[in-house]
Amino acid sequence: RHKARPYQFLVEYAVMKTVQEGNSIVVDYEGRIENGLVFENTADSEPLEFTLGNSEVLPGFEQTVLGMAEGETRTVKIPAADAFGPRHEELVQEFAKACFGAGSDLSPGALVALNIEKDGQAQKVPATVTAVNEDKVVVDFNHPLAGHALIYSITVRSIK
Repeated sequence: RHKARPYQFLVEYAVMKTVQEGNSIVVDYEGRIENGLVFENTADSEPLEFTLGNSEVLPGFEQTVLGMAEGETRTVKIPAADAFGPRHEELVQEFAKACFGAGSDLSPGALVALNIEKDGQAQKVPATVTAVNEDKVVVDFNHPLAGHALIYSITVRSIK
């Protein structure tokens, strides 16, 4: 009678570490709006490091990296409502040019900080100059990315 010899298999497999809630991770990413305009890119700066679950980035960004492995890349489109919200036309306001003082850079596209009183407290609020004429300045208090869906291409560099 012939005895069957059991085959021995050496199975190697790597347990892939994936991003979980509470992990500190380092990512590279490119952020653009729907027309293709890039508004931020870590290739121009340092990679982004954050802890998942600490609300340091947009919730849609966090959801995208959840479960990703080191070296993995994903692309996500975050609707405007889940990013910086819709644009509100009532946040575009006109001020007398004299309010800004002499020597202020009041060209369209310039960022200014205006003092606003809210709940009895003075706060500096950023705004973008959209138009300037002889005696008036139009500023937009909307976030520059308000009203835009954001498209991120994200690559996980490391999981800590």
